[in-house]
Amino acid sequence: LTLKHILFPDDQSTQRLFSGCPVLEELTLDNCYWENINAISISAPMLKSLVIYDLLDSESRCQVIIFG
Repeated sequence: LTLKHILFPDDQSTQRLFSGCPVLEELTLDNCYWENINAISISAPMLKSLVIYDLLDSESRCQVIIFG
């Protein structure tokens, strides 16, 4: 799964998306927008590859939590 330039509105939207992918093996997040996100929780027990391309600014405080 590759997501490019996606605007996530809140923490709950990311949690709903990434908790609904139990057989996800590869995930790429390419320059997504995290302004309103405190934490991204990715629960994918089969995850083998995670790539995050991001243009971080000094105000970004988003945490990435992975349950693989």
